[in-house]
Amino acid sequence: MTSPKVTSSSATCAELPQLPRKQTQHHTNDLISPLTSSIAELPSSVQIIDRQTGHPRNGILGPYYPGQNIMLTCISLNGSPLPNITWWKDNRVISNVWEVTGPAKVQSDLTIDNVTRDWHNQTLTCSATNTHLAVPVSVTVLIQMYLLPLSVVISTPGAAREGQQTRLTCTVHGSRPPPIITWTLRGITKRAELKEKNHGLVSVSELLVNVTRADDNTRVKCTAENPAVPGAVLSNFTTLTVHYPPSVTASLGRSLRPDLLKEGDDVYFTCSVAANPPASTITWYHEGTVQVQNVSQGVIVSGESLVLQKVRRDKAGKYKCGASNALATVTSAPVHLKIRCECSEPLMYGFEYPIEESVCNLYLTESILELATACYISLSGPLLSVYYIILN
Repeated sequence: MTSPKVTSSSATCAELPQLPRKQTQHHTNDLISPLTSSIAELPSSVQIIDRQTGHPRNGILGPYYPGQNIMLTCISLNGSPLPNITWWKDNRVISNVWEVTGPAKVQSDLTIDNVTRDWHNQTLTCSATNTHLAVPVSVTVLIQMYLLPLSVVISTPGAAREGQQTRLTCTVHGSRPPPIITWTLRGITKRAELKEKNHGLVSVSELLVNVTRADDNTRVKCTAENPAVPGAVLSNFTTLTVHYPPSVTASLGRSLRPDLLKEGDDVYFTCSVAANPPASTITWYHEGTVQVQNVSQGVIVSGESLVLQKVRRDKAGKYKCGASNALATVTSAPVHLKIRCECSEPLMYGFEYPIEESVCNLYLTESILELATACYISLSGPLLSVYYIILN
């Protein structure tokens, strides 16, 4: 708390000897001092005013903004002899400087520089006393302030499962008046309703979210703003954790040209998996049969990859991969592997154009392998050549 700054004039102040205080009730304001045999007249009124805003309302001054200077004046009217004026806070004197500002009028100014939130709900008392034989005439005011949020805390129940609802709680401490709370999720900001309002300067807001896997690792922001101090905001963030079963896709290697694969080529597959928790196992299948590592046969299984070295025609067919996590086991859609094989002695029927020797180096797809004869169409410049070929 900043020490109050007290201003005073150079007027001479007459004080009575400091005697023990004694509370005595009288029917009049006139008291006879046994030391002086004179009559003491108590002040008729004491009041505190704010030199900027005026009189307190229902005994309350403010609310004030943090950092504001509070300038107060205590005025005592009448009283004989003129009273001393003293400011009190927390049962201790914080100023006892005063001046005479008019007939039967005594005044004391008190300035509180750069007021902090510690002054909220504090009381100030101004006392006027001109005798120790009576209780001082005094007035007390309550200081109230606008308070900025001190903290914003977001709590979550932990990981949520895809398709379920999760509840986020934002707790704001220290704001007066209660803050405006907003949530920001997926780039959208929404003003929230408060569950509790100013219960011990604590405000709570809840947000219900139907989560999808796209929300995993998404940041959620809660912002608190004191409506009396626009622009003074306090925010905090949390990250959503969403659990979901594997999403699995099998594919041929990107560098491969599926229509040109032939016997003796090296072929590899990739299994792309999105899962949370991460997939614990990945399994490869060929026509429903689990593929296991067999280097001598040219089968290499390494994590998300399957490699077939010097592939043979019997490796053609459907390939799938499966992935498992704590939620489920999921198998991908099939990838069709076609292997061309070399044929010989092509036969030509009824064509007037000669067959080039290169035609003998034809490679057949899996579907052609299932037939005794097949038709192969070749474009060579403007000529269309159709060849019927048989397999050895």
